[in-house]
Amino acid sequence: MERQEIFEKVRAIIARVLDEDENEIEIDSSLIDDLGIESVDLVDISAKIEEVFDIEIAEGELWNLTSLFSEDGMIKNEKITARGAKELKKCFGESLGSIEPGTCLIDIFSEIRVSFIVDYLEKKLK
Repeated sequence: MERQEIFEKVRAIIARVLDEDENEIEIDSSLIDDLGIESVDLVDISAKIEEVFDIEIAEGELWNLTSLFSEDGMIKNEKITARGAKELKKCFGESLGSIEPGTCLIDIFSEIRVSFIVDYLEKKLK
């Protein structure tokens, strides 16, 4: 499946979950800042992704920030450490935006974009 087709299906899923116009959702839209997605929406999005793409997403496989941050040395005083930034880049690649050591934890969630889901699915579907 081509990247554009994956994006179009993801956009349709997000639009349905959020009751939004598909045309308002771009590949670089921030899930939180631009689309206003909340944690309950992520559960719905994951379920619909499994259904539409006929895949199974293991717990923590797609939205694994919580498990990542549970490790020692990833966060200090609500900010990402150098080790944390390195691990985030390894897990999320370019789709996370620019996260550097010292970034506030809350700012990381604002950096997650629709492209993150598309990137994940491209890898998962191969």
